[in-house]
Amino acid sequence: MNENIKVSVLLITYNNSKFVKQAIESILMQVTSYKFEIVVTDDCSKDSTLEIIKHYKNMYPEKIMILDNKKNVGITKNYERGFKRCSGEYIALLEGDDYWVSPHKLQIQTDFLDSHKEYSGALNRYVMYDMDNNVSRKTYSCNNLKYVTIRTEDLIKSNLIGNFSSCIYRNEFVKRLDPVLFDMEVYDWMFNIAISQKGPIAYLPEVTSVYRIHSNGAWNGKSREDKVKSIIKSCDDYNKFLRYKYNDYFVANKALYKKQLEEFNGKSKTED
Repeated sequence: MNENIKVSVLLITYNNSKFVKQAIESILMQVTSYKFEIVVTDDCSKDSTLEIIKHYKNMYPEKIMILDNKKNVGITKNYERGFKRCSGEYIALLEGDDYWVSPHKLQIQTDFLDSHKEYSGALNRYVMYDMDNNVSRKTYSCNNLKYVTIRTEDLIKSNLIGNFSSCIYRNEFVKRLDPVLFDMEVYDWMFNIAISQKGPIAYLPEVTSVYRIHSNGAWNGKSREDKVKSIIKSCDDYNKFLRYKYNDYFVANKALYKKQLEEFNGKSKTED
């Protein structure tokens, strides 16, 4: 790790030309008491995403590092590659179609983690913006608490975090994750389950970022039925990865989604 860099901001991009300018500028606007770097991993975008990123690289050559894949490796391997190149004490994540709205986002999170060593990471409250329907809503509040503690069991029951772009982690814990994790299909849900094994994750009350929901997204581009099928498979894969330590929680969660799938199939037969 680089002692001069407090935070590595990992920006993950793939065909985000419509959004990436706002994403990068929301990083650059951060006001911090320390140095931070921006590590961009582009997964062989077919649009002008990489050209836009290179424009900012020319403006901030000492601050921005670009890792551009020569072929598409998929979101999980793209994350793995980016994590390996992050040198800061902390790693903050931002996906290329999301953006931050507070210039103090990084400082708020690192201040918390600096004073709460037992936590593996933190996230802030965020806005979910459904682009297709032009609807916005904030995630749940902390009910006047200074923060809410999220543990592994909580995450298995429900994906309480639900968005990478609001998260920050201790790099030492990311580096110690079993690399087998990245051989599976891993989105924010499983990554947070894995990292929470190192310590709980704190949910902070300030709204600092926006999560765009749109049909071109890696997850939201799937149909509801395909999402449910993916979660059911993930329950089995993640349960095995964690050596069935949380078997009862995974079995209960899987049963709920299997019931949803049966309802989907029932509706399809009725429509036929």
